[in-house]
Amino acid sequence: MSDILKGINLSDVVALQCEDCGRRFRARSWRQGIACPKCHSGQVKPLVAPGGAVDYRVADRSKGYAPADVRFAQWAKWCGLVTPSSYEVAFIRQNRQIQEGLDPQPIHEILIQDGALTERQAVRLLEFLSCPRPDEDDGRFIQALLATGGVDPEKVRQSQAIQIRAATKYHEVPPLCQLLMERHLITEAQMLALLKLQQQSGYGPLKVALDMVAGPAQQKRLPALRQTLSLRNPQTRKVAIVAGLFLAAIVIWWRQTAAGAPTMYVQCELCNKVSSVRWSKTFPVVCPHCRGTSAYYVRICPNRHIFRVRNPYIVEPCPRCGSTSARPLRAQDVP
Repeated sequence: MSDILKGINLSDVVALQCEDCGRRFRARSWRQGIACPKCHSGQVKPLVAPGGAVDYRVADRSKGYAPADVRFAQWAKWCGLVTPSSYEVAFIRQNRQIQEGLDPQPIHEILIQDGALTERQAVRLLEFLSCPRPDEDDGRFIQALLATGGVDPEKVRQSQAIQIRAATKYHEVPPLCQLLMERHLITEAQMLALLKLQQQSGYGPLKVALDMVAGPAQQKRLPALRQTLSLRNPQTRKVAIVAGLFLAAIVIWWRQTAAGAPTMYVQCELCNKVSSVRWSKTFPVVCPHCRGTSAYYVRICPNRHIFRVRNPYIVEPCPRCGSTSARPLRAQDVP
């Protein structure tokens, strides 16, 4: 642990909410009459933070794709708790709540409602994200990464410094492997390859996360289907598989047609036009203006800078001002 972190204890940080203006925030402690930083009201009450994840509980989700939600959902996917499809659908639902003027739910609540996660799995994963960092596994990951070559050691050291500074300020700090991926120093595939090698050797953040979420609750994810598949009759098992696939197809059809397929805004690299198109799982998509397959998902930062991103599920800073609080583009933002 860095000397910078000695004497700093964030374990007592609490999540709070103002009953007058609704502002959620964190504080080192709570006492009766503490003032809201927004409206200065004294009607402030403590909130329950699932898994002790205070920063996650008070995260600003009003602009969509909150970093805390993205990080949680990524680990749920990497642990095999949710599928890429359920990951995408959860964020689509959350952004639809924002577009409808509703208070967006934390991403774990949406995944639980969709049946992709159990409540216990979500809480245990939030506990994993709340573990103190930097830790030993961060150091081991760096050693393994530098041994592979192909990464700038100086940029890795800069990322370590960023993680240490974050640990002095925030309650939840991402594992260094995730931070390196967010800063585009390694790809998701490179990161997972190293994490799985470490897991096979009995250590690493992926193993820690899997150990924390493992348990009887995992057996509840698809109870009916699993009971059917455990039957010894091969014909019954075959029928169950076909029925499960048919049901999945019906659910996907309902979400994409009956429930209304969501839309998104993209910007073309060729003609620079911003357009509204149907949601796509892959990019680039066809530009409605010039018909070139060169349109990418766009976000807008607090300084009104509109920029393209290659992957809508990874937090990317604004290339002009560096802000990490960009949100999806809305109709009123289109120039």
